[in-house]
Amino acid sequence: MKITIKDGKEYVDNGKSGSYNQLCRLYTLDDGSKVTVNQVVKKIAGCTNTCARARLKKYTNPKIIYRPVRTQATAQGRYQPRSEMLNPQTWYIDPLVKLMLK
Repeated sequence: MKITIKDGKEYVDNGKSGSYNQLCRLYTLDDGSKVTVNQVVKKIAGCTNTCARARLKKYTNPKIIYRPVRTQATAQGRYQPRSEMLNPQTWYIDPLVKLMLK
């Protein structure tokens, strides 16, 4: 692995061929290991490139970088129908709905 230094930052060849061959940023962690964004993405389940890049820019502690990704609460998972909401089968029977539709 050949390391190239540009503007004080370390880069390594991404290993792809043709027009996809570019330099990838190499980050040094507190324990002395050097990782790229793609290596962090492969090691953490459910991690995206954006998430890994943000962690590597903000932290150098490997425990924080390699911690599991929190799952996002989706609208579907967060939605709990309340009893005071209108029933989709009988909404037209409610007197307030009839008043509203007049």
